Amino acid sequence: MLPPWVATPLARWFGGIILFLFALASVHQIALAQTASDSLSLPSISKPIDVARETSDSIPSGFTPSKSPALAMGLSALVPGAGQLYNESYWKTPIVVGLGGYFAYEWIHNDNLAQDYRDQYESSKTEDNPLGDTGLLAIRDFYKDQRDTFLWYFVILYVANVVDAYVDANLYDFDVGDDLSLQVIPGVTVSERSTAGVGVRVVF
Repeated sequence: MLPPWVATPLARWFGGIILFLFALASVHQIALAQTASDSLSLPSISKPIDVARETSDSIPSGFTPSKSPALAMGLSALVPGAGQLYNESYWKTPIVVGLGGYFAYEWIHNDNLAQDYRDQYESSKTEDNPLGDTGLLAIRDFYKDQRDTFLWYFVILYVANVVDAYVDANLYDFDVGDDLSLQVIPGVTVSERSTAGVGVRVVF
């Protein structure tokens, strides 16, 4: 079994890596949402004739989204992971709940250790040694730092969970895949005289 001053930093590192991956997935999803809402072609002075029309042009004017972004965000704000269930992103819920429970456990564990070493430090103070055992003080400060770190992890996870639910609800009715590619295609531009040109478009 690893000593606490080794196991605790390892636990913090492991939790940070998983949180980073979840936040990275959320940022990637936000980027996909931005790409889906923008034109598929990059702006240019003269637009190629054969560039595909934007997908948003084919959306009916009376379109009603299947999922409410406000409701998804509210559910995740009240109960982390609930918005992901509402959006039918079932695989995300265990990640949110698991990480949240893990960070909460580590916060409580390190807080208990910090209080325990605080009591030991206070007990070590005597008339001959009013400053007490500085070693116990250093250990107390160490666990306080670990406790505060996991609190920040929990806050970041909570915010990422709410943002992810909101974005996921907005993307629910769109077929936004992960296969993004940049294509350079020849085309004829429309101007005073016809000239050969190059068009650039993002393809899903």
